[in-house]
Amino acid sequence: MRSALLIIFLVSSLLGISQSAPEERKPPKRYIVRKQESPKPGTTVITTTTTITKTITVKEQDPVKTVAPSKQNTKPNTIQTVPTTQKIPVQQKIIESNDTIFHYYTNKKVSVKITPWVNQERTLLFYDLMGNLTYSMENVRHSYTVFTDLKFHPNGAVSEANSNMNPGASMYWYTEHITFNTVNEPETRRSEQHPVERVELPDIQIWNKQQRKWIKQESVGCQPVPQKN
Repeated sequence: MRSALLIIFLVSSLLGISQSAPEERKPPKRYIVRKQESPKPGTTVITTTTTITKTITVKEQDPVKTVAPSKQNTKPNTIQTVPTTQKIPVQQKIIESNDTIFHYYTNKKVSVKITPWVNQERTLLFYDLMGNLTYSMENVRHSYTVFTDLKFHPNGAVSEANSNMNPGASMYWYTEHITFNTVNEPETRRSEQHPVERVELPDIQIWNKQQRKWIKQESVGCQPVPQKN
């Protein structure tokens, strides 16, 4: 009887030890078993897959500003062509200061200065590009009148000065046409009487720059051609 109880005690103690200290087991590896399309009979293909996880840090960027399309810019961009040939302005703008009139070259230099009326007289002064006086004319409003009309080169210099002289009580009046180069130097002067009574050669004079005076242009008469007998 005692031996039976001893055997039962030993068996129960062994079972208690096995239950109190279970063996620590590692998790089994996972395998993915895939069969080939046409495996050989009796063979199995084992494929092992490993998953790698990477952490990627993305920096936040500034938000992109979006501009709403303008209602005005609805038409496609077009290229405007500028003509290569443009008209050169005939003269610069006339500027009046205390009744003094200035005409300018295109480089902003004074071309013509017209003084104010003093005692019914005024003076027209012509200058070159360096500011040197090249010529002068007088306008008068007395018992007779002299008035000058100016025309200009594209660079602002005077091209022609047309003067009208009315002697007053006379039945005639006279015109004078003076031409200038592009630096306001006079070149020719032609005088005419009106009304014209008879046809004559025009009275043309040439400006002498050194002597600063007008010189009458000599006209050469035509000689008759001798006829053969």
